[in-house]
Amino acid sequence: MRSILIPFFFLIFGCNEKPPADLHLLNVYQKNKATFKILRDMMCGDRYKYIYSSDKSDPENIPELKLRTYLRLLKEVEGVLISKSDKCNISISTWEFGRKISGGPSKSKGFIMNPDQWNAELVDSLDEQYKKRKSEAFFHRKIDNDWYLYYYDFQ
Repeated sequence: MRSILIPFFFLIFGCNEKPPADLHLLNVYQKNKATFKILRDMMCGDRYKYIYSSDKSDPENIPELKLRTYLRLLKEVEGVLISKSDKCNISISTWEFGRKISGGPSKSKGFIMNPDQWNAELVDSLDEQYKKRKSEAFFHRKIDNDWYLYYYDFQ
């Protein structure tokens, strides 16, 4: 019974309450710019809306070879989820905490491409916002022409 409850607990509540630091994510981006471009091009060319690092995708019948390619690339950029909007704006979550799956409060941090559709505040440091916020928040930090770091807190 315990072996069933432990993975379920981590899936629902997350396993690390503190998000990765901006500096760490900036280093990941700098080291893997080509991988970000490949992921963007793949997602824009495919019909999938999201792919989780836990082998889940939309639709679920993604070919095995393509899924393994996505998962390998996500691992390179420390991603746990990649998703896209209708305009092919890509978001790669590197940290998730809370009950996002069940619709409860959750927090997320990662990379987002051209986040124009989000009503988010542009800031110099997401680390500082994480420390200050106790309510719903949407923040972006520009890191390149098209890419931003993001921190979202959904209450």
